[in-house]
This record gives sequence, structure tokens and C-alpha cells, in this order.
Amino acid sequence: SIGELSINDGGEYSVVVNIDGCDSRPSGTIPVAVNIAPEIMASSNSPVCEGDQLELEADLIENATYEWITPSDQMVSGASPTFIAADPILHSGTFRVKAIVDGCASPEIALEVEVNALPQVPMAVNNGPICIGEEDAELRLAVPAVTATTGATYTWYDKDFNIVGENIPNLVHTLDNFDE
Repeated sequence: SIGELSINDGGEYSVVVNIDGCDSRPSGTIPVAVNIAPEIMASSNSPVCEGDQLELEADLIENATYEWITPSDQMVSGASPTFIAADPILHSGTFRVKAIVDGCASPEIALEVEVNALPQVPMAVNNGPICIGEEDAELRLAVPAVTATTGATYTWYDKDFNIVGENIPNLVHTLDNFDE
């Protein structure tokens, strides 16, 4: 066996057999390549929301091939794979990646990815109709508790998709400033 190898140990090798003090003729030569294993880093745009694009990226190395293993044990290739619609079940967890150059694989890198599930669609209700001009006229917009999401905040929009209430932590939003 050869001791510690370096890149300089590559080249042509041959073998001679010795028995009872007699050497054979040398074998034909064989080429031996000694390559340095690549090293990589990996990153992602995690955390992402369900349905958003998930982007993974490993250092780009010339002539490298890449092997990614997803948390659901799927094999993906390329330095920067993209998942168009991230799924919390398929894509949350540990991705593993390695780069291979000239037959040498990098150490495997583990990359934790989080895909957050979308909250359920809330139901919106109100106390309308509202009579503008009446004293104490007030519009109460509400999300019934049955469709509420624990720990969420709510943003209310009008018919033109303008924000009328933003980052509201409770289920009721009151409007009392009306234009006639």
C-alpha cells in the first residue's frame, strides 16, 4: 500500500513479481489519477410558504455533477435545483448534497429546509348593511372563530383590494369613518 497520497502521486504505475529472489519483467503501465475531493457549501431561500418556489444552491464547481437527496428520499441533480411549488410534506426537513469531480465526491452537506403550510382560508362576515349618516354607524368585519387560525394576524381589504386594516391580531375589525 502507498502511504499518504498527494496530487503529485498521479502518473504511470507498473508491478514486478519477486519469488525466491527472481524478478519478473515489469507489467505494462497503468495510469493512476490522484484527484482532490471537492468541498462545497449549500444554502436555500428557506423558510418558504407552501406553494412558493423553493431554491437550493451549492457552490458552483467547474466539471462537477451534483447529487441532492430530498427529505422524501428523491434524487435531484444540478448545482441549484428549484421546486416550483414547495410542499411541506415533501420538502421540509434535511436535504443532503454532494459534488463529484473526476470521480471524487465531496463530503455530504446537510441543509435544513422549512416549508410552512398555508393557513386555512378564513370566512369573513360583517354586521351590514351599514347606514352612513346614522349616529354611531359602524362596520364590524369579523372572522368566525371556527375558521380562525391560532396565532395569526389578519389583513382586511376593501373591494378595490386597498388595505383597510393591517396586522390585526384579533378576529374583529371595526370601521367607523365613512365617506358619503
